[in-house]
Amino acid sequence: MIHIQSTNTAFNELERLPDDISFRIIRQVSLLANYPKMGVFLESSFPNLKGLRQLIFKRKWRVIYDFDEYEKTIYVVGVQSCRRELPAMRDLYRRKREID
Repeated sequence: MIHIQSTNTAFNELERLPDDISFRIIRQVSLLANYPKMGVFLESSFPNLKGLRQLIFKRKWRVIYDFDEYEKTIYVVGVQSCRRELPAMRDLYRRKREID
């Protein structure tokens, strides 16, 4: 079974969204438990973000996550508008360490 864990930062970003949008995003993220490779690799567009994936919701919202196949865990490290610039790689991995 695949576990989904969210960083504090990602949770806070999700909490700032309107309820209907955040609940829909949560439902999409829950699908990752069955289809962890559903999101596309960010490195195809952003080579410095190696290993991270994104799940786009309604072409407006981006969920940034890392799937650790060995630990069978998905780490949600960010939720943001697609209009915003992506955080730096070191910031995204620093967020992941919030969980560890």
